Amino acid sequence: MTTITDTLQMMSEAAPGGLERTEWSEVVALGDVVSRQATVAGMVWSGDLPGVETLKENIAAYFNVLQGFLLACHGSTVGAGPTLHKYITSSAKGVVDASFSLFKLAVSTYAKCGWTTEAAILP
Repeated sequence: MTTITDTLQMMSEAAPGGLERTEWSEVVALGDVVSRQATVAGMVWSGDLPGVETLKENIAAYFNVLQGFLLACHGSTVGAGPTLHKYITSSAKGVVDASFSLFKLAVSTYAKCGWTTEAAILP
């Protein structure tokens, strides 16, 4: 199983020449899906705290979408020069960093309630 960290590491290297280039419109569309999934996560936590299973399901769904976004970003770097590759990779890393911050905050809310630990929820 490839983790988000593994995917970021893969992105730091140039995409193999044999890989089919992902169109930028697909990357943008997946970015919109990531944004909507983050909105769903925020809405889940806007009222009473949902159950731990709901939180786990929400996190798993979000990180699956994020993984697809990262792979599309990587595919979009096929044939890109070093500057464009650097900007795409650093932008994708920014999305990952913000995602981890979002979910660490959510998990810490549960930890304060004594419901679970961060390690038991985050992928």
